[in-house]
Order: sequence, then C-alpha cells, then structure tokens
Amino acid sequence: MSAIIIHGGAGNWRESQLAAARRALPIILQSCWTILQNGASAVDVVVEAVRQLEDATCFNAGHGSVENDEQQPEMDAIVINGQDISFGAVAGLSRIGNPVLLANTVRTSSPHSFLIAAGAERFAMEQGFNLCSPEALLTPQQNALSTPASETEKPETEKPDTEKYGVSDTVGACVLDNLGNFASALSTGGTRGKKKGRVGDVPVIGSGAYASNKLGAVAATGRGEDIMRSILAYSVALTLPGTISTEQACQQGIEQLENICGKSEIGLICLNIKGNIGWHFNTKAMPGGHISSSSPAPSIFGC
Repeated sequence: MSAIIIHGGAGNWRESQLAAARRALPIILQSCWTILQNGASAVDVVVEAVRQLEDATCFNAGHGSVENDEQQPEMDAIVINGQDISFGAVAGLSRIGNPVLLANTVRTSSPHSFLIAAGAERFAMEQGFNLCSPEALLTPQQNALSTPASETEKPETEKPDTEKYGVSDTVGACVLDNLGNFASALSTGGTRGKKKGRVGDVPVIGSGAYASNKLGAVAATGRGEDIMRSILAYSVALTLPGTISTEQACQQGIEQLENICGKSEIGLICLNIKGNIGWHFNTKAMPGGHISSSSPAPSIFGC
C-alpha cells in the first residue's frame, strides 16, 4: 500500500487562485505518484511534492511567498522521515527558492536539525545551493492578494471593504511508500505582514508536521501560534492507530486546538498505517489532493 496527500494551505482564497490550484494539484500528484511507484522512498517523494508546490507560484511557499512588514519574504520549512524521526528544519530564509530542499539537506548533511536565517543560507552555499534575490520569490499573483477582492469575486454576504483574500500560510505533504515508511514535509512563505523574525509552527517538529512509522503522518496549515500551543501534528498522530477514522482524527484535532486556543483557522491532512487518507479544515478553502494504491488517479478536495 502506498499513498500521497498534499495541501496548498487553508485560508480565505480568491476564486482565481483556487482555479490555479485546481490546475496545479493533479499534475503534482501524478508526477509524484510516478516517482513513488518507480521505487522512490517516502521521504524523497514528500520532498519532491513540496518542491513542486513551492514552484507552482499559486501557493504561499517558495516562488509564491508573501511580504513581511519590511516587504521581504521570510520562509520556513521542515522534512521528517518517519523511519527514524530524523528531521531537518530551516527558518527565516529570504534567498532560497526551495526551502524544502535545504531543510532536507540539513537533515541528511548537517550535525544539526534546525538552522535559521543567515546561518542557514551560509550552510546552503556550502552545500552548493544557488541564492536568489528576495524579489524573485514575491510573485505578482501573491502581491495582488494583499488588497480586497473585486466585487465580482465576493459573495453577497461578505463586506467588500474589509474582507481580505489570499492564501493562509503553508503547503504540505504526507507520503506512505511501498515499504511502509512515512514522511511529512511543510514549507511556508510566511504570514503576510508579519514582524521580521517571526517563526510559526512550520519548522517546529510536532507542531505543524509529524511522521512516524509506528503512527502515520500529519501535516497542518493555519494560524501558527495556535498550532504550536496545541502541538497539533503530534497530538493528531497519536490518535491515528486508534479506532477513529483519519477524517475524525483531523476533525478532533482541530476541535481540541480550539478548546485550548479558541476559534482559529486550521486545516489538517494525514495518513495512517493502513494507508487511509484523511483531511479536515474550517476555512473557506484548503486546496489539496490525494492518490493511492486503492485510488490510483489524482483526486482533488477543498477547492
């Protein structure tokens, strides 16, 4: 049994951006499925899935990142290998086009697990990464999302002068390979207008993502401060071997977070050890998709 599930971030999406996500997601799923069926490991496939999400430009990650309060991108990422729960994490990047690749290189080629900002970018150069300009990561599509949507894109019940549209914060993936190994990964272009130096849940293992061959894999999206307070991904992972369904595990995780933090914008995807796929979100949209041995054609949800 093998499976892939990905998400493009929970949030208050514009219809034009959802259309772009609907076009990108099946292509990414099919590409990664082919790699997985050709024998690639779960961790290799999860990195490739998130890399493609970073390059799609319609998601808030990599080449679609948003500006902080100094009009610069600050990106974070994590990769977790469920075989040994090794992980690599990076934060505060502004010149790396694919943070997930650097996070995985931290996992495989560094004595450390978590590198930040200038130190992470210095390590990247030592490992042969090419640095890009911060401006290259701020696409016109994402910059346009900082203003209210047009009247034609708003439901009648929404307030035209105050509602903000756009991608929430994160892309993510969970993978189960044919050998029973799990992996999860996340990448984010940050929260729009955040204070320089702010780091959310994405690179914090157990908060935004978790993977273990004994439990399964989880990847979250949404308000990072709340996700960290509830240690959301690990909390959900602990319930995956139980009797509840994967969808119930995600729904229950969001409910428990809101019991701790109050109402929050959150989305979750997961895989359990049987290869069952689950997702749940409480926002306008969370474009995502899945493909598996039992359903070997891309299926899209949340958009």
